[in-house]
Amino acid sequence: KLSGDGRYSVSCLRKIVDVSQVYIPETSVILWSKVVPIKVTCFIWRAVQARIPTTVVLDKRGIAVNSLLCCSCIGAVECSEHVLMNCPFATMIRNNILGWC
Repeated sequence: KLSGDGRYSVSCLRKIVDVSQVYIPETSVILWSKVVPIKVTCFIWRAVQARIPTTVVLDKRGIAVNSLLCCSCIGAVECSEHVLMNCPFATMIRNNILGWC
């Protein structure tokens, strides 16, 4: 109940958020670019928040997984950072794409 009449509205919530003195660290702010497709920006945003459905995230949500290890390299736990940056398979794919570009 954000408004005087007891009803919820997005505009009331927006006003409360705008006037609040909440400190947001600079590292948690995502600058949205109109050049990058929205689905890519959303994917990156989800990756930064560790919300990509990796085995670690699925396990935390209570979904049964056979193993927490990366299925591509079987060398580390499958988290967002590993899948996108550290996995040898992801590195090979990234290098091939960069070579093609």
